[in-house]
Amino acid sequence: MLYLGFDEARFGRQQRFICRRSYVIMWIIAVVTLSVFSLAIEDIWKNSSFWEWPTLARDIVFIIFMYVEVSMTMLGAFILTQLRYMDMAITGGFHEK
Repeated sequence: MLYLGFDEARFGRQQRFICRRSYVIMWIIAVVTLSVFSLAIEDIWKNSSFWEWPTLARDIVFIIFMYVEVSMTMLGAFILTQLRYMDMAITGGFHEK
């Protein structure tokens, strides 16, 4: 998250960025969503045949899940930033520090 505040953290020809506030908002949404989902399927999850899989296979599933979670959080933060700074993000006029 610290990287998001640097000027080097821009990408694309339009020098777009992701602001920290948007990332924090999306991270909180992800944590709340996962918490609610975990509570909703707790009994199903505990009795799942997933726990009978080899450890390596479970680790791969968890790594893929974490990658998807981080990617969706970053994508959501980017979209939220673009909505928030639509005119400034295109011109490159403002970068939150």
